[in-house]
Amino acid sequence: MLPEGRIHIIKRSDGWVVKREGAERAYRWFNTKEEAIDLAKSYQGRGFDVVVHRTDGTVEQLIKSVK
Repeated sequence: MLPEGRIHIIKRSDGWVVKREGAERAYRWFNTKEEAIDLAKSYQGRGFDVVVHRTDGTVEQLIKSVK
């Protein structure tokens, strides 16, 4: 399980990854952005903010935690 903080949804050449802020490696890999967002949102109740990035790396959306 990931510790509290921010989770980023980032585009990679082979799909979308869910990555904890400051981590060297991605936590999970997905074919679609929507799948990655769904997983990341499941951590909102545990104190995580979700940062969704566009394909160019800029921030598209910040989803605040519900904790």
